[in-house]
Amino acid sequence: MRTRQDEALHYALSLGILDAFTIGAESISEQKDLLRRISAVTV
Repeated sequence: MRTRQDEALHYALSLGILDAFTIGAESISEQKDLLRRISAVTV
């Protein structure tokens, strides 16, 4: 799923059943990228 992050985030966030989830990041820059991707998801 590493190459399909946007698709996976959109799927998970569009379910409407999540209160929270955990995503691991190897660096601060990767964490910032994930936050940007999550913010960009529209459901």
